[in-house]
Amino acid sequence: MVLYSDGVQFAIGVDWPAAQTLTAMARGVIAAIAAQEPEPLDADVVAATCAFFSWDAEQLPFGTTVSQVPEPGVVIAVDTRGRGDDGGGGGLVPLLRRALLQHETYGPRVRRFLRSPDAVREPAPLFRFDAFVSYSALDGPLAAGLVRELGASGVVCFLAEIALAAGRLWADQLHRALLSSRAAVILLTPRSVHSEWVQVEAGAMWALGRPVLPTLAGLAPADVPASVRALMPEDLVLVAPSSSSTDTPAEALARTLVPLLLGIRETGDGA
Repeated sequence: MVLYSDGVQFAIGVDWPAAQTLTAMARGVIAAIAAQEPEPLDADVVAATCAFFSWDAEQLPFGTTVSQVPEPGVVIAVDTRGRGDDGGGGGLVPLLRRALLQHETYGPRVRRFLRSPDAVREPAPLFRFDAFVSYSALDGPLAAGLVRELGASGVVCFLAEIALAAGRLWADQLHRALLSSRAAVILLTPRSVHSEWVQVEAGAMWALGRPVLPTLAGLAPADVPASVRALMPEDLVLVAPSSSSTDTPAEALARTLVPLLLGIRETGDGA
């Protein structure tokens, strides 16, 4: 980890436990600095305001652990106090990286590390989404409503209709979204139950060892094809209520999904 903060141009910490979060790692680095500084420095406060970036200047989500740091395994932590949400890190990190490599003391040390076998690593999955929502485009309003309800409770979802950027390779984006999702919510309706894409996405998440949560709307479990049913946990099939319910299907499904998805996030079962 490379720390950049007011009054501290660079401070480097290495060899931290893989399961620790970057915030905890920053706290340790800052505490070591504080022990040598004449002015008091609250390690908890500074660490809590740090934004974290990979060596390639990609901002890392809150809760990222040491094991999830992308290759080459170098994190740049920027103290955001007085600088905005990311401390200006999007534009600042490339400048910091260049200055670090040219630094009289730290430059040779970092360059040696980047050339060493330690810089070649396979990181643990870096989750950006609590759920990858797989659905048919014909069910777009229902899927969007479900994502909206989940988002209101703090669940971060990937929904292709919202997340895919125009002009980019959508297959690559889908691939990255699948890899960075803790779980899959498979929205099964009479329109999506035979969709090849829905079956492919469900199978991909199952192959990754991620929880697959089937949600049925207007469909009975017996109507689900065997190829999809094989991926479904028998004791966890969520069925939207009938039209006589006071809740909309999206509201009812979200009410059941929220504790499941937040539980997966908290326990790390998606890994």
